[in-house]
Amino acid sequence: MQLFLGWLVDRRGPRRVGAFSAVVAGLGLGLTGTVRELCQVHVLFGGLVAVGAALVELSILTALTLAFDAARGGAVGPTWAGGEAGLFVLLPLPQWLTTQVGWRPLVWLIGLVGSHRSGTEDRDDLAPRVTRQPNPRVPRQAGQPPA
Repeated sequence: MQLFLGWLVDRRGPRRVGAFSAVVAGLGLGLTGTVRELCQVHVLFGGLVAVGAALVELSILTALTLAFDAARGGAVGPTWAGGEAGLFVLLPLPQWLTTQVGWRPLVWLIGLVGSHRSGTEDRDDLAPRVTRQPNPRVPRQAGQPPA
């Protein structure tokens, strides 16, 4: 599955796929809030949300590797650490909200907000395109013009 998703990110670009994946994950979360059977949870949450989340991660990783020719680990490491730290810090909020309003409305709301937010991801003024510059420390391959 990851091979196909990686191919999709390479073919369509991390910006487009990132926006699309947020819609897929948001749709899966929103629909998960309407389930009545356990098999629906497996299909919606385990299918749509999982594919959407995997595409978001691949899009972020691809965008970072395109933006940084040198010190890619220095870019990817803090990004992933920041995401995990955010989960750790923000975890009490959804837990408290779940006890207050229940899981169905909360999952539906998170899906709605996530899907709505994804519409702004592809706007040029919010996410400028990264132009890739050749790295002078990397030797040219045969057939490449000089930088």
